[in-house]
Amino acid sequence: MKKIAFYSLLLIILVGCKNEKETNSEAKPMTIGALTISTEHPQPGETIDIIYKNNDSEVEAFYRYVVGKDSYPVDIDFSKDENDYKSSIKIPDSALALAFIFKSDDKYDDNEKQGYLIALYDDNGNKLTGSGASMAYFSNYQGSSYGIKMEDKAIAEAIKADMDANPDLKKDWEVSYLELVNKMDKEKGQKLIDEYLASHSNSAKDEEDYTAMMRLYTVTK
Repeated sequence: MKKIAFYSLLLIILVGCKNEKETNSEAKPMTIGALTISTEHPQPGETIDIIYKNNDSEVEAFYRYVVGKDSYPVDIDFSKDENDYKSSIKIPDSALALAFIFKSDDKYDDNEKQGYLIALYDDNGNKLTGSGASMAYFSNYQGSSYGIKMEDKAIAEAIKADMDANPDLKKDWEVSYLELVNKMDKEKGQKLIDEYLASHSNSAKDEEDYTAMMRLYTVTK
């Protein structure tokens, strides 16, 4: 009888912990401007609920899932409940970040120039390496089409942070980082670019390597 009572108590504790974990998870949505997402740590492959608050009668919306320097558009089908536009989306497995785009009365909601950019996370709640650089690159090269404005310094810092966290990302991001540094500070940029060219001139192996070097030679004229 003691064993039965012990295992019954253990089961109650485990179920209680599970329910508490689920409740805590459900109780932690993320809100950015007019957008609320059902979880503060969205993951690739996960289905999330979104609510967009807007008084206008017609809202056009889509999101772009960002993978490195590329992004791909996906339509959002909303159902409307008073001023709440609701939908559920399944995040593509390859995504590193999401950019939600909302438009009403022929005007994009830029969320005070910040946009609706969402980093993605792993199972442990850690931001995916490369998500910061991907969002920064999107803001720099595509964001202006939707009213998004990110300062060059912030973009460079986001890219550098990801390269520092994972040096393997340098091949994808270092040239873009050096171009930004050179844009902000010619003297510092020239120094870093010279160092890059010196270290890569004898180790270039393929067209991608030579193209990267050509970009930097062009930048520094």
